[in-house]
Amino acid sequence: MIKLYLKLFIISGFPFALITGIIFSYKDGVLNNVIFGTISGLLFGLTASSLLMFLHISLSRKAVPEKKDYDLAVHQKDHVKVPLPLNETFILCLESLHTINKCKIEAQTLFQGKITARAGLNWKTWGDIISLKLKKINNDTTYVYISSRPYARTTLLDFGKNLQNVWKIKEYLLGHAGIDGN
Repeated sequence: MIKLYLKLFIISGFPFALITGIIFSYKDGVLNNVIFGTISGLLFGLTASSLLMFLHISLSRKAVPEKKDYDLAVHQKDHVKVPLPLNETFILCLESLHTINKCKIEAQTLFQGKITARAGLNWKTWGDIISLKLKKINNDTTYVYISSRPYARTTLLDFGKNLQNVWKIKEYLLGHAGIDGN
């Protein structure tokens, strides 16, 4: 979490401090105004990054009703053991993607057991890439590996959106397969 906060501070604080330092340098005393501009820019960056981290943590906690130990990363992964044959689980996985707003299936192949979808733009991210990989354990059991990440790989904060995507898919699979846990 500290590493993420530092990245956010560097990205939001330093450029703003540099710009304010340059802007203030054109006024009266160059050195004093550069120092004042730089300090005010760093304070702004500190405030902005603190506020964004607070929102990210708060909204990530609210994204999933019962998850206690969540990860703040924007790339979320989980898996679920589904007590159904591969072909039935594949159909269930396709149906589960309808629980995600503006989600469109981009590729699907039962032979390889892979589904790729893209969730549309929202206020939290520029869209998400959702991947489902199915692995046949035996004739009656299939593992489903769920992955959700922001479309823009440079995204630092998603305010729990990808965590919510993974949780919705997992809950759908568990609920429609007739089981209530791993």
